[in-house]
Amino acid sequence: MIQDDYGGQVLLTQEELKLLVDKYGQIQEVLEKKNHQES
Repeated sequence: MIQDDYGGQVLLTQEELKLLVDKYGQIQEVLEKKNHQES
């Protein structure tokens, strides 16, 4: 179960969690680029 700052919740399967962990580096790169563009 993942909960965001606004109380929204998502229940992930083990497979979905593994995909999220495996893709964490790529997700961070996208977020960093987005934050840099907004600055």
